[in-house]
Amino acid sequence: MITEDYVNLETAKLLKEKGFNIACFDFYEMEYGMFVKKHTQRSHPVDWNGEEDDGCCSAPTLQMAMKWLRELYHFHITVFSQSQESWMYRITIPGQMLKDGDYGEDFTTYEDAAAAAVEYCLEHKIIM
Repeated sequence: MITEDYVNLETAKLLKEKGFNIACFDFYEMEYGMFVKKHTQRSHPVDWNGEEDDGCCSAPTLQMAMKWLRELYHFHITVFSQSQESWMYRITIPGQMLKDGDYGEDFTTYEDAAAAAVEYCLEHKIIM
């Protein structure tokens, strides 16, 4: 069975801080002093990063986060395999030479490389 890969809590908080406002079915909520990932029972997704949801933050999939970065900030994340045992990512922007992009290497899974690329964009690229 294929399951979705979601951003971790720290990345979800960074996304909220940077203005991520896409409605999601999944979210992190403060419960008993710690954040817990939950799934809404509503029939439609919700923007959990709104001001009224102060104790919550949206938990998008990695693909949703990558699409948001691509559409809003034009960061293009490419994840590829160097070998059968190692994955890496490359982040480029329009007009940038591929050799000038930011790289991350030596991840054991595609998902680990994608998550690291999203975190890198949120922490190191200029995002208002």
